[in-house]
Amino acid sequence: MEGSYFSSEEVLQLQSQFDSLIMLKMTHDAGFDICSISINYISNPYYFDSDDQLSVFYECISRIFGSYEIDEREFEETGGESITLTLPFPQMSELLSLLSPKEESMIIQRINQMMRIDSNYGDREMTGKLSSDGLVISFLGYSDDNHTFLAQLLKIRYAVQELIDSKKEKLMQRLRSVLIHKIGQELLSTKIKTEAAKDPVQDQALDVTICSSAVQQDTFLSKKTKNHREADEVA
Repeated sequence: MEGSYFSSEEVLQLQSQFDSLIMLKMTHDAGFDICSISINYISNPYYFDSDDQLSVFYECISRIFGSYEIDEREFEETGGESITLTLPFPQMSELLSLLSPKEESMIIQRINQMMRIDSNYGDREMTGKLSSDGLVISFLGYSDDNHTFLAQLLKIRYAVQELIDSKKEKLMQRLRSVLIHKIGQELLSTKIKTEAAKDPVQDQALDVTICSSAVQQDTFLSKKTKNHREADEVA
């Protein structure tokens, strides 16, 4: 029986298609819409090349980050490319506003480190840094596993969002503690003022009662003494 095999060109096509399918699934599973506005998966139904693969890669980036801007791009003779993109990332600005200067320095360093990663199948590498405009990332070389880079960008996005949520939760806990303490202080202050306002009235009422009793007692004794005197005089 004659064996069948794939040519090297067909293998590359299958790898590119598989890589693209993974990127589409990752984007969909991350909660980004790829259905209402479909992504052009194959431009040529008879041939799937690296250009189609890169097209899917950049389109997935656009869906995840909203858009991207190409700063520089050059194609290499080996089939790879050198490209620098700027990805809008307002979440990073939000996070930095919640951090102390020390924390900010540590987080920026960590994010910049996360943006450096090499391809598992090919010579492509990704580097990047944070800027005031967002993430500035550069790719150099050719790769059959662009989903590796997309997964790393999603990881960065998740990490930043988790830090934002954690910082906001801690901030809300502090605010609740401060609010509860303030309410407690106000209630205590109100109670003290109320008691202080009641005491003089009670003391005054007590003084009036005592004085009234004393006058009545004195009047009774005076009348009794006067009656005794009158009785003695009559006798």
